[in-house]
Amino acid sequence: MLIKRIYKKSKQIFSINKAETLPQINEANSKLIRNVFNKQHSKNALISFITYGMDQSIENLTHTNILECNTICELLNELDYNVDLIDYDNTNPSIRNIYDLIVGFGVPIENILVQGNDKNFKLILYRNGCDQSFADQASLLRVEEVFKRTGKLLISSSRISPGFWRAQIRFADLIIALGNKFVADTYQNETSGRIESLDLFYYDVNTIDLTIKNFEASKRNFLWFGSFGAIHKGLDLVIDYFSRRPDLELFICGLNSTEKEFIELYQQKLALPNIHNLGFVQLQSKQFKEILYACGAILTPSVSEAGAPATLNVIASGGLIPILTANCGVSFDGNEIIIQELSERAINIAIDSFSEIPPDNLMLKSIAINKFVRERYTYKKFRNNLKSIISKELKIVTTL
Repeated sequence: MLIKRIYKKSKQIFSINKAETLPQINEANSKLIRNVFNKQHSKNALISFITYGMDQSIENLTHTNILECNTICELLNELDYNVDLIDYDNTNPSIRNIYDLIVGFGVPIENILVQGNDKNFKLILYRNGCDQSFADQASLLRVEEVFKRTGKLLISSSRISPGFWRAQIRFADLIIALGNKFVADTYQNETSGRIESLDLFYYDVNTIDLTIKNFEASKRNFLWFGSFGAIHKGLDLVIDYFSRRPDLELFICGLNSTEKEFIELYQQKLALPNIHNLGFVQLQSKQFKEILYACGAILTPSVSEAGAPATLNVIASGGLIPILTANCGVSFDGNEIIIQELSERAINIAIDSFSEIPPDNLMLKSIAINKFVRERYTYKKFRNNLKSIISKELKIVTTL
């Protein structure tokens, strides 16, 4: 099946490139795929997400959203729906409501709601993280902080939504929010529909032997593992902190080369001997494994995430202790260290807390959190939970 092919291939070639970001709006490439599975069911569903993952010739799978979208397609087929798939940024105004069920997010759903006088279909929103009003405001506040501190306005290093789709949030029957309760709660005042949290999953592409890791040495080394949106993900705060801590080492993986203004602003600090800007690092590479052995913790001071898949991948592969904000929308059974606010001071407090852990205890915590992630955040559980949530909303009895 397509899902098995994609998951198998993704385990081989998944990289941090474009991690945790959806494709940029490109109307020329936006399309509609009719009846994906060529079935003749009695019910019809539209999925508004991404279409490029259905291409059998795809060679570079760089984000969980490909597998997420294909999973939704297959689940609705299993629930006896004919499935049409459209890109979330498709602006074709001729898309009309001919469906019993609409799942996903984006422009097509908003257009259907705005153009119609009735709503005779079930609407399930699949949202990659916090409500966009919350996320956009939080991201822009971080940009404002940097502007006040440096005089540089770097909106290009935020993560603001390309569209303001409020009707679909208000009139959704169900919102499936990727992440934990923190993420789900950001929708409470924005919708009259039901809200369900859904854990994301990691890709099992690399592992290290934690029993031979030098935890004494790794306590001095920290990893920032992200992608587009350096300010949104708190990299500016991390760089500023480590520029004042030459006794500690920072490894940066995934700073996007398109964020030229950010890189220019921080070029002197990025060149410091204790700060290593490594670019994109593939998860299955020898270099990634070396970073996992070297580092003791992963820093994720983000204003908004959708279950932080990059962080999950790092912990599932190397057992690094997560030092992160609650805004990341992921929980680790108390083994994480929470950054209480988005400030250099709060990052300092969190890192000091990590540094106080004795090496032997650090090894035990590392093994425990690695085991926890590998058991809880699996693709199989993601798929089963998603099927259960959708089936409950549709009042369909299924077996997993």
